[in-house]
Amino acid sequence: MKRKIKNTILCLLLSALPLHEALAEYYIYFMNNTPNDINIKNTCVDLDSSACSAMNNGKLRAFKRNPVLQVNYDQGIKYGRDYTVKSYFTSPNGTQGNYFSIIVHGDAIGSHIESIDVFIDGTTHNLLSNESDDEKVLSNGPGSYRVAHCDTNGSHAKPADVFIDGTTHNLLNNKNDNEKVLPNGSGSYSVAHCDTNGSHVKPADVFIDGMTYNLLNNKNDNEKVLPNGSGSYSVAHCDTNGSHAKPADVFIDGMTYNLLNNKNDDKKVLLSGLGSYSFVEGGEKYTLYAAVQKDHIESLQGIDSIYLSIDKKPQVFTSNGPKEISLITYNIQAFPPYVAAALDLNKPKERLDYLASQKNFRNADVIVFEEAWDRDLRGELKANFFKTYPYSIDPVPQNTHGKPLNSGLLVLSKYPVTKQHFLNYQDHQSLVDADALSNKGALYFKINKEGFYYNFIATHTQAQDDAQAIAIRRQEFDLIGKLIVNSHQLNIPKNEPLMLIGDLNTDYYNQDQFPYLEKALNLNTSNMKNSIYALPKYSNDSDLDLMIPPGEHDQGMYDYIIPIKGFAQPSQIKRQITPIRALDDSAMYQRSLDGKLYHYGDVETSDHFMVQGLFKY
Repeated sequence: MKRKIKNTILCLLLSALPLHEALAEYYIYFMNNTPNDINIKNTCVDLDSSACSAMNNGKLRAFKRNPVLQVNYDQGIKYGRDYTVKSYFTSPNGTQGNYFSIIVHGDAIGSHIESIDVFIDGTTHNLLSNESDDEKVLSNGPGSYRVAHCDTNGSHAKPADVFIDGTTHNLLNNKNDNEKVLPNGSGSYSVAHCDTNGSHVKPADVFIDGMTYNLLNNKNDNEKVLPNGSGSYSVAHCDTNGSHAKPADVFIDGMTYNLLNNKNDDKKVLLSGLGSYSFVEGGEKYTLYAAVQKDHIESLQGIDSIYLSIDKKPQVFTSNGPKEISLITYNIQAFPPYVAAALDLNKPKERLDYLASQKNFRNADVIVFEEAWDRDLRGELKANFFKTYPYSIDPVPQNTHGKPLNSGLLVLSKYPVTKQHFLNYQDHQSLVDADALSNKGALYFKINKEGFYYNFIATHTQAQDDAQAIAIRRQEFDLIGKLIVNSHQLNIPKNEPLMLIGDLNTDYYNQDQFPYLEKALNLNTSNMKNSIYALPKYSNDSDLDLMIPPGEHDQGMYDYIIPIKGFAQPSQIKRQITPIRALDDSAMYQRSLDGKLYHYGDVETSDHFMVQGLFKY
């Protein structure tokens, strides 16, 4: 009996993922991705302190994520029993009694996440769930069931058959347990109808939901199913506002195994380990998310981290008529692959693809990107945004001074660019630290918005805050003033707006540095703070932005859109620092390569927050 139990356990281990050191705990986080503070209370319910820890009860600040629960993978969890942990939260309008609940099920070895639900509006909504212990809530893939035969020294794949025409046809088989189904083997069975002069493919049907659906068919034997035809049948459930995928099961070995399932029509079957539920409160739409993640370290533990969040999609300014202009500046940290690999940066292509997929991001008339260093990514940005922004400027300096990086600036515009000029800082000074590898500069450009002209100076100045970097940066401000603002050659009309836009690497709240910038370029600093929501206060905030590595403490407003005095001035100014987070994209929850550097799921789209502005003339 003991040997049989031992072999059974060995088979289970070998049929799972390759077994390395288990992380032994589930880490659960809660993000408040709304502009208002909420209150949370986390409880272990029926797990004692040896198996579960609750933390960070109380206020959860706007746009903040905190760890809230830590549950042991094995200790204190009994086989066959369900355990519940909960995270209570107030809604943005202060409604109490809402909570996320996570059910942990004890297995023969360790445990797995059985389901994640949210209780809100007096109703429980399932976010991620599985009805069978044979299948767990997967971290980043669809459900699956492995067919395996237990051997004395492990396991091998069982024969694969197909049942059709009332008969079972073997596709792959082995008569001897010593001979396994080889990984490169394949099997098939063709359905054909015999004709007087040969044969043709018979109709192809699928039986599902108690009904047979024809995929490919011909009423007349003279008409055959053509080789290039295809058929399909989608399993869907009709909702009042559309449809969603129904549960996905597999029937094998005389048993039905659930792969992905949800018990409540309010929640759909999601194939990527991400569940959501949306609700409206105070006329505003909010979405609750539950996402799960597996670390790069393979182990028997199927999930290592669980991310709960409440989200409100950001508002992006839209202009009305030619005498209003809506603008975005965004430092996107898009380094070339060789730099990104060295610094373990967070998936630049995925981040930029996500930005391109956001419709509200396209509300702005002009977008100025900084740190668009990689040539291929710049090309993809221009291509992805081309339908909305047919005009772009990708400044290439005449003399690169042997530096591998360009300016990092990229401008996208809905309206024609009528004039442009690039000032390369390396033509006039030597940059230091990492900036020494680049051709940072200031780009002057003019657009024509339906007969009304706007002038801009886009720049990304010398980084760092040591004495040498500050001196270089101040020299750059002076260069902009002399060679662009007051340039006789450019001759910018005084009756047209002129705005400074970009990452100035100068904190608005630093009274030792910002006054120099303000005076050097004669800036109009009225209404510098947020117009819609008070938070975030900073465009670079290590306390809120999860892409900034732990231990790197920095808070400052470095990114600006500011009118320059002496030119046409706006009658109204609106500004907002705006986090863009990919909470609805399961791929963005995956950690970067070095789990020691980034301890959170990478839902951020940059290590800066977007800054937007609306100016009325």
